[in-house]
Amino acid sequence: MIVDIEGAVMNPGIYKMSGGGRVGEAVELAGGLTQDADTKWIEMYLNKASKVRDGMKVYIPRIGDLPAGQAEQGIVTAGSSKVININLATQSELEDLPGVGEVTAGKIISGRPYGSVEELKEKKIISSKVFELIKDRLGI
Repeated sequence: MIVDIEGAVMNPGIYKMSGGGRVGEAVELAGGLTQDADTKWIEMYLNKASKVRDGMKVYIPRIGDLPAGQAEQGIVTAGSSKVININLATQSELEDLPGVGEVTAGKIISGRPYGSVEELKEKKIISSKVFELIKDRLGI
């Protein structure tokens, strides 16, 4: 797998990883965090245990990188920008979305099939706040 690691890491760039690699391992491959890494954001929102996918981009924000309010909303800057099909996505792919944990991913999977992305909100599977964070990354 190939992963692009950018932002507040010692050696940003493109790295080869074996299958099953984790985000935390990717950060270590890039030499670890720089002193100006936003460690509070990382602790709150970066899931270092997430599996890395081929072509994934991991961006580690520096202190001050995120516009006002983004850190509080949990807007993720690490992960893939590809659109995820909610009718076909794996548990792991769903858990990589901001605001979606193990329980919510399970609810999404058990509520299939969906005719539209909006059904996630309409059926109260996810909150309006989480829906706004991830709607651009979801598809049918």
